[in-house]
Amino acid sequence: MFAWIVLVLVVFWIAAFGFGRWALDRAALKGSLERARVRTPSPPYDHDEIRGLPPPVVRYFEAVLTPGRPFIERATLVEEGTMRTSPASQLTFTATTRVTVRRPGFISEANVKGPLGVRVIDAYADGQGSFRLAALFGGVHLAGWRRVRDTRVLQEMAVSQLQRWLAEAPWYPTALLPRAGVRWEPVDERSARATIVDGLNEASLLFRFGRDAMVESVYAESRGRDVRGQLVPTPWEGRFSNFAERSGYVIPREAHAQWIGDPAPYWTATADVTYS
Repeated sequence: MFAWIVLVLVVFWIAAFGFGRWALDRAALKGSLERARVRTPSPPYDHDEIRGLPPPVVRYFEAVLTPGRPFIERATLVEEGTMRTSPASQLTFTATTRVTVRRPGFISEANVKGPLGVRVIDAYADGQGSFRLAALFGGVHLAGWRRVRDTRVLQEMAVSQLQRWLAEAPWYPTALLPRAGVRWEPVDERSARATIVDGLNEASLLFRFGRDAMVESVYAESRGRDVRGQLVPTPWEGRFSNFAERSGYVIPREAHAQWIGDPAPYWTATADVTYS
């Protein structure tokens, strides 16, 4: 009987500590995101500001924006879909991502459904990338954080998360304007390279555009992939489809992401977004 009491107390202490640490980390990330945000309003979109950009980029902005549309300062992205955990297994998830445009940042909170529920927080806030994971059993947090102290790994994580912010910008398209800090370089008639610098971090992606002028895919020659706790540089691609008007902007409603070399996407989702 005494052993059972001790076991219950230990489990209770682990759960309380895990939940407390998770809540503190979550609050700290939200605070960093909000403190880093630029609050000075930016004027509405003007067609003149895309003059001189590569032709496929000009066609894209002409297709998704109309003059006078507000510059998006913040966005909330709600997604649901599937995550592939092995060649023969996948889990469903829901996620909410809060985004800031100036300066670039996001906090993404995902709930992954399965025998052992998992909560994940990915973030890029105040120039730092981070990843938190909590396993749940019966609603109890069994673990709630992952600490990285190696400076090189922290830098790689920050760049990888900034790449994610840039890759998801078709959901908040004014973030791809030059005034948001994005530099465009021509590649060919259907593609251009976008680069953004935030402090010491620089992210660059190849944007490929379809015949309808929409962003068809984004590609990174190298992005940090978590392999047994190590970030391994790996080619990566995100693809978009089913574009539709939302609050005056034309955005994708479906997307998937894949590590190049894998047989199938590891992440597939439908998404909706609101702006503020």
